[in-house]
Amino acid sequence: MLSTKEESSSQEEILDRIKETLITKVPAYLSSNPLNFTGSENDIVDYRVKDCNVEILDTHELAFHGASRMYAAEIYLEEERKKKKQLNVHHVIVKIMPRNPIVRSMQNSVDQFYNECTILSSIIPFLLENCESTGHKNVSETSCGIQSKFDVIPKCYYSCHDPEDGIVVLEDLRKQGYKIGGNKMMLMDEDHIRVALQGLARFHALSYATKNKDFEGYKQHVVTKLADARRYFDKSTTDFSIDRYSTFLKYTTRIMLLELNKLQLEDGRLYTEKIMKLCEKLESYQELFYELMTPKEPLAVLCHGDFNRNNMLFCYDSTNRPVGVKILDFQTPYYASPAIDLGLVLLLNSTPELLSTEWDNLFCEYNGILRKTLSDFLECSEESLPSEYSVEGFKNEFSRHGIYCFMIACTFITSLAMNDYETDTFIKLADRGFPSLEEAGELMRSTVASDVEVARRLTLLSQVFLDNISV
Repeated sequence: MLSTKEESSSQEEILDRIKETLITKVPAYLSSNPLNFTGSENDIVDYRVKDCNVEILDTHELAFHGASRMYAAEIYLEEERKKKKQLNVHHVIVKIMPRNPIVRSMQNSVDQFYNECTILSSIIPFLLENCESTGHKNVSETSCGIQSKFDVIPKCYYSCHDPEDGIVVLEDLRKQGYKIGGNKMMLMDEDHIRVALQGLARFHALSYATKNKDFEGYKQHVVTKLADARRYFDKSTTDFSIDRYSTFLKYTTRIMLLELNKLQLEDGRLYTEKIMKLCEKLESYQELFYELMTPKEPLAVLCHGDFNRNNMLFCYDSTNRPVGVKILDFQTPYYASPAIDLGLVLLLNSTPELLSTEWDNLFCEYNGILRKTLSDFLECSEESLPSEYSVEGFKNEFSRHGIYCFMIACTFITSLAMNDYETDTFIKLADRGFPSLEEAGELMRSTVASDVEVARRLTLLSQVFLDNISV
């Protein structure tokens, strides 16, 4: 363990390294990625960082992923356009690879940093460039239009996925009034859910437009570039922390379904057949995961992979109503069904009451923005889009893939009710090997029973889920 003096010295070294990176690397990165930053490859700008200030950031201030160390910085950036110089202050967030090798391994930081850097510095520029040139006669006139239709990702100032010194530099959205939506129970109201779905639709539309134009190019520049960070699917893993999480996913989901099966006679609903089939599939949950995550055309898309309240920030109008969203932390992306993103934000961040009354309308919200954005990208009418982009097509995707999102949501919601003693108890059970259904069930039931609101939420959520899937 480092002494206080050693920790202070180490922190000073990190701050100096970040400052050096900002001064030496940011200008060249911005010049070589004009679409990512200025919105036009014809907008030639020379950049120089005149000075910068860096400070450590309290990660609780933002919803960024826990696999990074976070810093805030001010960059005094001189921009020269057509021999005219202008000095502007840019506020950025700096994410660096954890230095502790144990933490780095547990968080799978190397693969996650690789994914985020690749998404921001390679894949998004590729998609923007392809959509920009799709059917457009004058690229310079359409650049800003394409960028405005896809303004859902923070600007990237620099990224490097070096296994030892990974770093990502993004605009600090807090300075523009962006903040986390919802509450500590991971719930967002209808306005936030709709804005989140609109942002997701624009993100997915960018992939669909590029696939429509050049599917082979899309596979080469997008699909093959992703690293698989889903280590808890790996049956051969010897990492107990991953094994525990996989066990938690399986047992939490199965126990919630069986508990609902006990209650359904009182409720008058008949879910038994679906519940039994799902429980049977959960016995081989890793094979189930692989089946669910295997891309199937034509609706397979670049998924964020962890699209939930913790990985998005909202901006608001004068009445404090959300009007825009930025999507963060592209560290576990997949090429898979769009339902992987859609289902997670709906099941984890929406109230069951909202889902039970607005399910169809929420899918229409997503589908309407996706079709409009896609038709704009492709310069065609919405009526001429392929039939697979119908709202029914995306609802069917959820019907077939929703169990993945339900497992994640059940596990996360249950963990919200766990106290330290219950968490330690489950870890001890998992360390002995796979706990029996009776052992896990007793713990889960006592955990959920201790929080009436969580119990009610999980029961209603299970009903909504079962009403909208096929097995």
